[in-house]
Amino acid sequence: TNIELTYFRNRIRHELVPTLETYNPRIRELLRRTADGLADDYACLAQLLDSRWPDLVLAEGPSSIVLRSDVFADLPPSLQRGALRRGIRALRRSLRDIGWQNVERARQAALVAPTGTTITLPAGLVLDVGYDRLTLRLAGPPPHPEDIPALIGPERTLVLPGRTELAPGGWAIEAHVANSCPPVEVAALPGQLTLCLDADRAGTDLRLRTRRPGDRFRPQGMGGHSKSVKEYMIDARIPRAARAQLPLLVSERGILWVVGWRASEIALPGPDTRRFLCLRLVPPPAPAAASEEAEPW
Repeated sequence: TNIELTYFRNRIRHELVPTLETYNPRIRELLRRTADGLADDYACLAQLLDSRWPDLVLAEGPSSIVLRSDVFADLPPSLQRGALRRGIRALRRSLRDIGWQNVERARQAALVAPTGTTITLPAGLVLDVGYDRLTLRLAGPPPHPEDIPALIGPERTLVLPGRTELAPGGWAIEAHVANSCPPVEVAALPGQLTLCLDADRAGTDLRLRTRRPGDRFRPQGMGGHSKSVKEYMIDARIPRAARAQLPLLVSERGILWVVGWRASEIALPGPDTRRFLCLRLVPPPAPAAASEEAEPW
């Protein structure tokens, strides 16, 4: 196959290079030096991307890779392109030529496209532009983000004391009642994994479920005013794909906690609190390292 001119590489070797040698007899040496220099530059950029990858990536899975928008925007353009190429190759290892034009179109969209934009890429991939994230994924309905808890299946009773699984092998909530609670755990704000409530004010029928039409609650910090759960999720910039399965902790008193985001005021501890309901949101175990590393670019 090294002499068949039907292959593009052979036409370069047997037709183009001899023609170039008529202009510069040392063209082969020049091309080798250029290739060596580019390989060194390529390796350096790959190392730089390796150093930024842990801060850049929110979640990685077999069908999606989620990047932090703010970290991505701070990267130089060469590393932005490298991050997109690395993500695409991790999801589609058999894809040989991503194409500069496709990568650049995705990069520009990641920087300036409105939230909710979806960019179509080769080999059945898409890029979703979110509030604070960029999701490279397989085409189709967007999956629930792996870095946000999801309640899979019907509503369930909170195990107290004990551990309640939100999904098989996924997030869980550990709960117990105590006589004290560290002050740092009193407030549940976006990104926090712990919460303490007044166990006597929280109610007795503690359950976990997903949102329903007409759901309202009194978010902490709003002076007792109520807000629809739908409106809260939009204002809190919870990704659209996460909203339908985001767990709510409820009781006969109402919604107590949009899990992992905001508590209701109805059961917050006060000066007269004697028993504390201590809750901890436990992330899923880290996936085992892949046997084959993704290509650096």
